[in-house]
Amino acid sequence: DDSITHNEIGSLKSEQVSIKSFNNTEGYAARFNLGLVSLRKGDLKDAHYQFSKSLRASIAEHGRSHESGSYAHEKLGDICVTCKEYQLVYRHYEAALEIMRTNKTKNRRFVDILLKMAGAMLENGENDLALDCCTEALPVLKNLEEEGNEENREQEDITEVLIKIGNLHYDAGHYDDALIFFKSALSSKFANTKHDLSSVCLTIGLIYEKKNDYDMAIEYCTLSLSMKKTAVGEYHSDVANVLRKIGNVLFKKGQYESALDFYDQALVVLKYNEVDFEAAMSVHDDIVDTHRKTGDMSNAINRYRDLLEATKLSLGDKSDEVGTVLYRLACIHVEIGENDVAIPILRETEKIKKENKNDLMQTAMILIKIGSLYLAGSAAEKALLYFEDAIHQLSLVLKNDRDYDLCDGDLVDKLIQCEEALKTDRNVSTSIPSPSFAEVADVLNDMGNLYSSENSYYRALCCYESCLRIKMDIGSPDINEVLKIRNNIGSAYCKLGLFDEAMVVFEKVLYIQKCANDNDCVETAMTLFHIGNVQFEKGSFKEAIRFYKESVEIRRVKLGSDHRDTLAAIFQIGKGWLRMGEYKKSIMAFAEVLHMLKGKKAENYEDIASTKCMIGVAHAQEQNLDTAMEFFGESLRLRTDVLGRNHVKVGKTLAHMAAVLYVQKDYKATKIICEDALAIFKHEKLSEDHPYMRELKHMMRKLDKKLSRLPGKQILEKSMR
Repeated sequence: DDSITHNEIGSLKSEQVSIKSFNNTEGYAARFNLGLVSLRKGDLKDAHYQFSKSLRASIAEHGRSHESGSYAHEKLGDICVTCKEYQLVYRHYEAALEIMRTNKTKNRRFVDILLKMAGAMLENGENDLALDCCTEALPVLKNLEEEGNEENREQEDITEVLIKIGNLHYDAGHYDDALIFFKSALSSKFANTKHDLSSVCLTIGLIYEKKNDYDMAIEYCTLSLSMKKTAVGEYHSDVANVLRKIGNVLFKKGQYESALDFYDQALVVLKYNEVDFEAAMSVHDDIVDTHRKTGDMSNAINRYRDLLEATKLSLGDKSDEVGTVLYRLACIHVEIGENDVAIPILRETEKIKKENKNDLMQTAMILIKIGSLYLAGSAAEKALLYFEDAIHQLSLVLKNDRDYDLCDGDLVDKLIQCEEALKTDRNVSTSIPSPSFAEVADVLNDMGNLYSSENSYYRALCCYESCLRIKMDIGSPDINEVLKIRNNIGSAYCKLGLFDEAMVVFEKVLYIQKCANDNDCVETAMTLFHIGNVQFEKGSFKEAIRFYKESVEIRRVKLGSDHRDTLAAIFQIGKGWLRMGEYKKSIMAFAEVLHMLKGKKAENYEDIASTKCMIGVAHAQEQNLDTAMEFFGESLRLRTDVLGRNHVKVGKTLAHMAAVLYVQKDYKATKIICEDALAIFKHEKLSEDHPYMRELKHMMRKLDKKLSRLPGKQILEKSMR
């Protein structure tokens, strides 16, 4: 090859295989040396070609077990390591090792290959295989040490291999095995400052901490601290890390004052170093956790406030780090129930994060937190706004040219594709956490509930279905949560008038519940109640009553006869009998509900009013008109007191009263009450095609015809209000 000069080959003599060692393999040696030259030049492709040719030449001359082949396999393995072709790495290194095992040449190079293969396995995340390699290398090193090898490298590497094996056992959770190798490394006569024995002592301390042997943990951590100070000085950032670890052990031991002392020492050390913000944040989090454990929430808040001021001075009021401290401070206020204090802090955090535009996932988490606090405070409209903004931020993470609407099925597809973006190690000690997949699903479920309360059933359905897809994609979701979401989906279908689709959903839920032997649980009662509602809306009142009764039987046992859910099912039974024309049975059902509601607290007043109104309707159908008017009057007084004069339900009660008066042929009183009801409906901005408006307008048209036939116009001095 004209591009390879004799001088270049000569400069690589220290790496070349001696031609004299293989008298009959000149072809092998030439190709091997050309491969070394290509390696020096960085031409991996040509190097791989030359070493492959060298390997073939060796096999052709001496077979697959000749020592020369191990050199070629080793170099090919080295090239594959650089290219991260791990399966080829293992194949070549293992082939080299097998040749050396066959020839019984377990020398220094044998150990080097084992350690290189272990390193590649660690890079590829195959720790167990790396452990096997290190374990095989250790006895070979000991044998070389006993033989008194002239290079003397084996003696130092024994300690390194012991530490490496200990680390591998530690990562695998084999703590007892790790202790054996770490302690062997510490006691080795060849251990010296070249080896990071301070880290070994610290890891031993952490193992004892995991084993709840806190005294031994403190002993080894203290030894690590002493070594670290000797090696790097008292004010090195690594010293702060060891001080923090000792504080953590003391915290677990219950010695909180001592833990605080070590945390404060760590902060002092960090002040002498230009360390990243997260290191200081972690120590402050530990201090706050300690104050939280002792119930000293005032000091916990003060710690974050002090850190907040220091961060503003050093990094600026609008820095991302200030936002992180504000988030922590808000979480403490939430923890002690001060949501009103937490919300403005979180809103300030949101503003900083949006201005910096550096982490949309964290911004989404803050918005979710604010929305949850508003939801807990019954501020549904504000909660929905923040939840919608959070979903918008998540859609921006998808890096698409357009925003995604909740009703767009592509949104969930994209969210699932970006699963890694939604995953987090949940290590809230160093940053604001990103929302997990489960948290996003919960937000969508809450949004569905909020849309349902606004009668936006299609958007609610989209949210519920998106929530379900995400829950199912998580893997091993909680079955009860999934069934609740399916029930929500069925309810949304029902509200949209898609009764067949609703029945498919509810029947599937009921089948799953029965297969799980949950025939008499509260959740099964809820599903039966939902199926009853669908049958009711379809006009199958007899079937509806059957499902309501099954629901009532379970709820009486599990919740009690006077529980709100039990009474709701009985109330629906009454409505079913009413629609079937079984007015006496209807009155009996409503009377049972009314009896249970009497004596309840103020929050049941509207339930009492609704029940009395329905009893009035049943009596009106029975032509007990005076009795009906009495119940309507009682319902009207309660609703006016509780809901206010202009509430829709007040207007509906007036409409019922007008219907009775119309039957009694008191047309002029009917006219006045209809006008009152109409004014309320208009005040509440009911549309012209709303069922209440349509019914009332129909009655008023009939009334106008009746009044037009009466002689003259009389003025009523008294109106029935």
